[in-house]
Amino acid sequence: MFYSRSQRTGFKPVFYAKVKIMQADEIQAILQPALAQHGFELVGIEMASGPRRPLLRIFADIPGGGISALQLGAVGHHVLDSLRLAGMDTELFHFEVSSPGLNRRLFTLAQCLPYIGQVIAVKLRQTILGRQRYKGVLTAIQDENLLLTVQDTDTAEEVSITCPWDQVIKATVVADLRKYLTAEKKK
Repeated sequence: MFYSRSQRTGFKPVFYAKVKIMQADEIQAILQPALAQHGFELVGIEMASGPRRPLLRIFADIPGGGISALQLGAVGHHVLDSLRLAGMDTELFHFEVSSPGLNRRLFTLAQCLPYIGQVIAVKLRQTILGRQRYKGVLTAIQDENLLLTVQDTDTAEEVSITCPWDQVIKATVVADLRKYLTAEKKK
């Protein structure tokens, strides 16, 4: 505790709060093993600005998919406990825990592998062929690049493009709802 001199009251205590601020990769390094220990998979982390406080969104699942709302609640408790143990002030941000959902966000190249042959949406930092946003079939992953087959806006022909992973801001799976509806009818 430190003391500062005040003209009206003499000496008064001044408390300096030590706040630990972490980057997304540090948070991921803490949460990955903590959630795995309880049988959950950390899919990814998203940090965004909020109106008053920043937002920390955690995407979690269970191996094989299909996490329930009750399980997401448990993930939330594990996340808060782990971050507090690491010295992070969890009151400095808004906090959300979410399942990846049908339109699953892809945070790593490894997460893209199961979706080869499916439609994904990609937002890029720089333009490729005059555009930054594409929706097309993920045909392959090659040398840290996503290879997509997309429709050319001018000619309506299919064109192959290469999206370097380091230029991808956001990649998401575009869910084929017909596939899920037919699976439900079979049950």
